[in-house]
Amino acid sequence: MNWYEILSLIISILSLIATVAVSFVIYFLENRREKVAQEREKKKELQTKAKEFIQANNDEKEFLPLAQFASFLNPLTKHERKIYNEFNKCDSDLQKEILKMLNFSDLKLDEYQKDNFVDKLLELFEKKSEELQLYTTSFLYDGAKYFHRGFYDWGKMRINGNYEQDKINNESSCNYFRKSYYRECCSNYSRLGENDIWLRLLDYINLNQSLDKEEYFIRAKNASQFLDNQTTIYSYKVPKEFNEFIEMHKIKPLDYYWNLVTECEESECTYIVMEMVRNACLLIYRISKNKWTVPFEGDYIVERNEDLYYLTIHTLYATFKEQL
Repeated sequence: MNWYEILSLIISILSLIATVAVSFVIYFLENRREKVAQEREKKKELQTKAKEFIQANNDEKEFLPLAQFASFLNPLTKHERKIYNEFNKCDSDLQKEILKMLNFSDLKLDEYQKDNFVDKLLELFEKKSEELQLYTTSFLYDGAKYFHRGFYDWGKMRINGNYEQDKINNESSCNYFRKSYYRECCSNYSRLGENDIWLRLLDYINLNQSLDKEEYFIRAKNASQFLDNQTTIYSYKVPKEFNEFIEMHKIKPLDYYWNLVTECEESECTYIVMEMVRNACLLIYRISKNKWTVPFEGDYIVERNEDLYYLTIHTLYATFKEQL
């Protein structure tokens, strides 16, 4: 083979290599262009679905932080609140897009194991409550049955709302506590224990940590005057005498409420247990972080036990997530 034939062969081989390389480059670029177009179309479709979800559930969008817990813990449960059910129907990508579009934090709950998520939070709660001596004997026995029954057995129970509107909506009479503070003349229901439990917990801790207990008693008595006209049962009021104040706080605050609710019907008992956990968590958060603010975003009014259940779990999570 002469030099001309060799040169021709080399040129042919190089030409073939160049043709193959160009073909691969064109294929790669075209494939990349198609992927970019598909991703753009997918993103556009996702945004459209997110907008449709927000428009359809705009009146309950404030509950999206709680909807994340509903989706994580009970994705197959039929809830009373519409947005929980609708959010559960969305896949993970759509949920994230909805939260992003409304500037809500993605709590990234899928990073945790669902089976023992709440149990771990309640274990951390009990450990810290024991350190602060908030109770003598735990009320979260038998797998925290009265806490969980607040959702699984009594999730429909009304704790806030408008009675006249409820009658128009044919709300079942079974969904109300059988207590006088849910009188038909009330336009709004009163959430039993919300302020009472928090204030008793706060005074108990502050009194025990105060160097001048009489001076703290005076401040607490002045601060409690707004409760004078409260009509809800278990209403917490600071007594007029210092000795009475000292005596009442010899009983640990969560023991006090647990001794009361053991005589209630189970529906009311589960509600109070959730409030005990929630308010104690807020106190624990304040002590550990030295902050008075609520440890999460949310501008909503809970209306049923199912709302309070997820709100309490959210409070537990915000307080103890660093220890999970």
